[in-house]
Amino acid sequence: MLVNFLSHATPDLDWATILKTHLTFEFPPSQVFVALLDPRYGVSVDLKILNALRASDSVIVLWSKKAAERKAVLAEISESVIQRKLIIPVLLEADAPPLPPSIADREWISFASNAKEALARLKRWIIELAESKRRREEREATARRVCLFGLGSLAAVALFQAACSDDEDEDE
Repeated sequence: MLVNFLSHATPDLDWATILKTHLTFEFPPSQVFVALLDPRYGVSVDLKILNALRASDSVIVLWSKKAAERKAVLAEISESVIQRKLIIPVLLEADAPPLPPSIADREWISFASNAKEALARLKRWIIELAESKRRREEREATARRVCLFGLGSLAAVALFQAACSDDEDEDE
């Protein structure tokens, strides 16, 4: 399953909710983590966010004037860079501030002029990422089964040889 972490400023929660709704699907499997929409009562909010960020495959950054002012959003971006995550900046406003230098070279998508069309493009990209991950996981599972089959075969041969060796010892 593709896990997308959504970084946003609290005033942009409506956008975060829309993206969570449109980018969560069964096949290919994809889910979106939005801290305010995923309560873990009694758990440290910082720890919840850090664990979700570390478990994610990609980070979608909703970039706006408010996001640029939020230390939490900037910290999530920094941690995403450190973790070498795929970071997808989404510009919510035509006059949004420049992206932070650590992600300024990333290809971004703008929701400022035609949000519906931009959301469709982003959804196609997330589906492509999810499908790619699903195929990779299937190949890895097949490789593990082949390895286990091979190990099982070797064990059977070793047991057979040991049994034959025991039979030869008894004959002597």
